[in-house]
Amino acid sequence: MLMIKKFAIIFIAASVAAISCKKNNTGCGYSFFNATASDSEVVALRDSLNAHGIHSFSTDPSGLFYAINNAGSGDTAVSPCSQITVTYTGKLLNGTTVDSTAANETATITLGQVIEGWQKAIPMIGEGGEIMAYVPPTLAYGSQTVKDAGGNVVIPPNSILIFDIKVLLVKNPG
Repeated sequence: MLMIKKFAIIFIAASVAAISCKKNNTGCGYSFFNATASDSEVVALRDSLNAHGIHSFSTDPSGLFYAINNAGSGDTAVSPCSQITVTYTGKLLNGTTVDSTAANETATITLGQVIEGWQKAIPMIGEGGEIMAYVPPTLAYGSQTVKDAGGNVVIPPNSILIFDIKVLLVKNPG
């Protein structure tokens, strides 16, 4: 009888745990962050853009600078769990390309998995939209050095990044 009682308790506990896990596992596990670039980063970004002849941009309270080239027409709400299909090119201020989709290729990402600059820029446009995002270090890789598979530095620490992003498709889970 004691063995049956132990089994019943374990079974009930396991059932409750499984139900609790199922209830708590309704999202993808990502959330938007609320980082904000420092005033000095915002000033440095503005000065750098102006020095490079880039004068047409808007600013987000986070310190992201951006220019919407096409707002798009999609009406799908974007969340951190959204699967976003894009084409993009990412560059340093000196024009060096640090990342991009290959010609005639797309990339599909979960928005919550990418840098905060993208998390702030993508929701500003809909499907078919295009945005230039001027990303201060705090909303990118900060003081981290990003290296390629061969150990070569691709993105130096505290880099400002410029992304030309075209959103082709937004798909939400569920």
